[in-house]
Amino acid sequence: TDGAFTEDLFRRDIGQESLTDLYNRVETGQIKNHNYDKESIFELAGLLHIFLRELPECLLTNYKDFVEVEKTSTSEADSEWIAKTQVAINKLPNRNTLLLGRLLSMLYALSKQSNTTKMGSKDLAQNFCSSLVFSTEPDEAENLNRDAEYFFSTVTKMIENFPSLDLSRRLTTEKEAENKEKKNSGQK
Repeated sequence: TDGAFTEDLFRRDIGQESLTDLYNRVETGQIKNHNYDKESIFELAGLLHIFLRELPECLLTNYKDFVEVEKTSTSEADSEWIAKTQVAINKLPNRNTLLLGRLLSMLYALSKQSNTTKMGSKDLAQNFCSSLVFSTEPDEAENLNRDAEYFFSTVTKMIENFPSLDLSRRLTTEKEAENKEKKNSGQK
């Protein structure tokens, strides 16, 4: 099933048992060649949230920079907001930028099908905010709660303005970056 044409893709409650079963099959390599054709699209959506929450650190490691952009922006997503957001994106580790680019691309595509999916950019942002930024530290969790409104607004705008954000220039793997650096240093 194509998620772009699935109503309430990230809202549907799925059974914890079936999600745990899918998670275990993925972790133990029982699903060959990343072939998820036979899996429920709703379970795969749940698996995406689990993946994001189980990252060693949250995806937006510098979330405070994104919040600050929102606090200091004078209007809706204009060129100033895009430029400031781009600076915050550029501070992310390459692997985070890669994943953020792929995630925003998917969320942008889903938001463009909101007549079918019943999930616009605000719905998707609300659904993903807690998966993009999390903390186990009490003080940090308090800051996250205080800044939740700003962060929600930022994620909504990042989805809506995905085509204007330059995530592609950093979409290289760390290995490719290392190889390029080795090649350049050998030419000197």
